[in-house]
Amino acid sequence: MQTIVRIILCNIFMVYTVFAQANGVIENFTNLKLSDTPMQQTFKQCLPYTLKTTVKNESDGTTYIVTGDIPAMWVRDSAAQIYPYVYLSKNDAELQRIITGTMLRHFKHFNSKYEDAPFINSWEENYTPHEYKWEPDGIAYLIRLTWLYWKVTGDETWTQAQGDFAAYQAFNHAVDLLEKNTGFTGMIKCKNRPSDDWTTYPYLIPTNMFLSSMLLKLGEMYTQIWHDEKRAQQCNAMSQQIRAGIKNYGIYDHPLFGKIWVYETDGENNFLLMDDANIPSLLSAPYLEFAPITDETYQNTRKFVLSNFNPYFISGAFGQGEGSPHTENFWLWPISLIMQALTSNDDQEVALLFKYLNNLDNHSYYVHESVNPNHPDQYTRSSFAWGNALYAELIMKKVLGFNFYPDQGITYLQPYLNVSCNKAEINDQVAFGHDSGITLHLLGTSSRIASATINDKPVAVDKNLGVKIPGDNVNIVIKTE
Repeated sequence: MQTIVRIILCNIFMVYTVFAQANGVIENFTNLKLSDTPMQQTFKQCLPYTLKTTVKNESDGTTYIVTGDIPAMWVRDSAAQIYPYVYLSKNDAELQRIITGTMLRHFKHFNSKYEDAPFINSWEENYTPHEYKWEPDGIAYLIRLTWLYWKVTGDETWTQAQGDFAAYQAFNHAVDLLEKNTGFTGMIKCKNRPSDDWTTYPYLIPTNMFLSSMLLKLGEMYTQIWHDEKRAQQCNAMSQQIRAGIKNYGIYDHPLFGKIWVYETDGENNFLLMDDANIPSLLSAPYLEFAPITDETYQNTRKFVLSNFNPYFISGAFGQGEGSPHTENFWLWPISLIMQALTSNDDQEVALLFKYLNNLDNHSYYVHESVNPNHPDQYTRSSFAWGNALYAELIMKKVLGFNFYPDQGITYLQPYLNVSCNKAEINDQVAFGHDSGITLHLLGTSSRIASATINDKPVAVDKNLGVKIPGDNVNIVIKTE
């Protein structure tokens, strides 16, 4: 069987044994010019970081991705590290090979004979566990990666692999394991947090949020790719069951903030009121597609986690935001600042968060794991690829304002500019979502679009979505107020 699988994979992918280098699509994006020089330099270094330093293309057609300074492949981190590249991959065979190679390697992980394999958090290059932490969020991350890749590219060749690399079989194992570990609350039990720390109570609300939203996407793939309505219904039912469990057991009526989500609970009146910078987090609920930014419970929870009532809210001279008990020094985690910006519609808040990010990188122009907010020269992890990838995603989605709506195949632009970053230009053609050949010129100090032209002709602006990209070979000019 291994020989047959190898032949199939080699027919689908070119086989490489060298580390991948940034290609033209990535290079064009890194030629972005911003009036905020530190932001520009950080983006220039962060976007290609995963490709240049952490990716190895294996002889079996898979992609092995280390986390940075830890030489092992986390399910969560690796899926997050290449996630921004998916948006750029529609017409790029090299990126597609790297992304599908990552998916195939995780399918083999999920199909392995290790007990509860889809929950294992990290793996060695020889397909043995690096750690044996029990983290269901990895399943959600792989679903998200696979679904978006399918929506952006339309490519289904990865579904043709058989045996150890079979996607359908891997997701079946994952869904069955989730169902097996569903508790009386309707939620999935978790032994470890996305920080790799042990949970205090078994129902970790952020991970369950992520699973609830991603199971719907897996259900769609079961229907449209594998034509398995029974599995699709199983996913949809589990998603709704988890959501009901969060509503029934995961909400606390706080005397100051109102109804907020707890971080963990046992479903029997014991719970933790906190949040952790690692994603999935409560702060990231809109990013996880569990709730809109305007949701009342989310807004109440956001106010709580960004206050001193959250035991892991960290303040210092150079910034404030969420930290994590994973780093015992109680330092600020920059990925929490990135997530706060990604889930904000407030111009002033977003501008302040970019100021904090510029302050906290110690002039390295990289994202560290945690940083002393009073002494930015003190930090953990000089090579933290997940943080770098998330920063690149932030620039593309927030500053430049690229927002791809997969089900419609449409991209809108709604940039967030400020006094420090009042100009952005991409003079080389770039791709995003279904569109390629985009050049971009942005000018202004807010997110409110005053005027826009495409190929020198005025275009309408949707007050909620921004400017619609009509297709390829377009030069877009947007001015904000």
